[in-house]
Amino acid sequence: EAFVIKMAKCFMKFGSPTHHIQRLLEILGKELGVEVTCIYLPAIMFLVFDKDKRKVTLIRQNIVLNLDGSVESYKVYTRVLDKRMSLERGDKILNHLLTRPPIHSWWRRSIYNGICSFTLCATQFHGSFIDAVVAFILGATVTALSYAADHSPTFEDVYEIATMLLLSIAVALLASSGKFCYAAVTTSSATVLLPGLQVLNASLEISAQSSFAAGAIRVCYAAIFVLSIGFAVALGTDIIMSVIPHSAVYITDYQCTNYHDPNGPWWQRPFSIWFAFLNVPLLAIFITLRSRASVWKKESWIAASIACFTWTANHFLFLAFPSSLYFVDFAVTFLLGIICNFLGRFLDGTGNAYVLMIPSVLFMTPGTFTNGGLFVSVEASVEGSTTAYVEGFEIALRLIYMGVSLAVGLFLAIFVMHPAPITKRHGLIYAI
Repeated sequence: EAFVIKMAKCFMKFGSPTHHIQRLLEILGKELGVEVTCIYLPAIMFLVFDKDKRKVTLIRQNIVLNLDGSVESYKVYTRVLDKRMSLERGDKILNHLLTRPPIHSWWRRSIYNGICSFTLCATQFHGSFIDAVVAFILGATVTALSYAADHSPTFEDVYEIATMLLLSIAVALLASSGKFCYAAVTTSSATVLLPGLQVLNASLEISAQSSFAAGAIRVCYAAIFVLSIGFAVALGTDIIMSVIPHSAVYITDYQCTNYHDPNGPWWQRPFSIWFAFLNVPLLAIFITLRSRASVWKKESWIAASIACFTWTANHFLFLAFPSSLYFVDFAVTFLLGIICNFLGRFLDGTGNAYVLMIPSVLFMTPGTFTNGGLFVSVEASVEGSTTAYVEGFEIALRLIYMGVSLAVGLFLAIFVMHPAPITKRHGLIYAI
């Protein structure tokens, strides 16, 4: 029972596939001769062991995405299940995983996120070199502030909204000079705040009937969360526009045409699409490392390679279907699900398909907010609309559409790879 409880803590803590946790623990309990019943809700799990039905074990554990911890915990799970590792040895490894310090220090993760912001600004948000440099600084600062929030319960409650408010004010001040692109810098700097993992888990939980309620809760949370971020952006820009009225011209320029002079200095021109050959692999690698993956694990490099494929497929499908954003999300997710399910079978039990696909989904999430997606209420406010903040609900609606596209794409991928019901224990382990 103690081993099952520790395994549940590892699955929850490291961001393992939440829609499979109940069945994985029940399979483990059955193999160990312990009959266990699980009920999972976001951040909470109830475990009931039949030896004493009056005793319910409550586990409360917030998710902190940790790809290395997820890979290691799955390695222990599969080896104990196959009798290749003793229960005592597995218990020691789980204790080590739960108590060890992070594999990347706070300043390293800040640099990783800064590089992610730099490459996103250059590749996806039409930014110039100086835009990308500012995005690097602000992206690293946002991540560093998250560590300060971890040590301050008061700041932790308002971290995302307060950070986004200060970020939008700072970037709006820079944009009023006519040298920096407001939309590119703001969106690329805030990518670490976007609930990509929540959207992925919600999509998978909704497609699995046993965890539909948890998925619905996550979708509502993610929608309200993004709506709050949009509100903070609009509030920050309103403050700057009341002080500097002419800044409105620059703030609503989502394509950065007012900032970039094709005949100007190189640092103020937008990056060529050919820089994607450099920027996309860098972004894939550092998104993976930002997710606490180990640079020495082959799963990290495979996940980064899949993320590069995801960007390439998304880019060319968007060129082919520019008005069908959600079809593009569906098609890319379907291909992603096929690839990850296939590769997950050949990595010695450590290559869970879910782990391989996380960087790719984090890759896709910022794309939901291109072309002004995060600034709907900002634009309405500039135009003098009395419903500016109400129109910000379109941000949440876009996120829900993306979640539905992911759910349908992944569901079809699972059906194609596993057309028959998954009855074998390893079939479940390797599936998304």
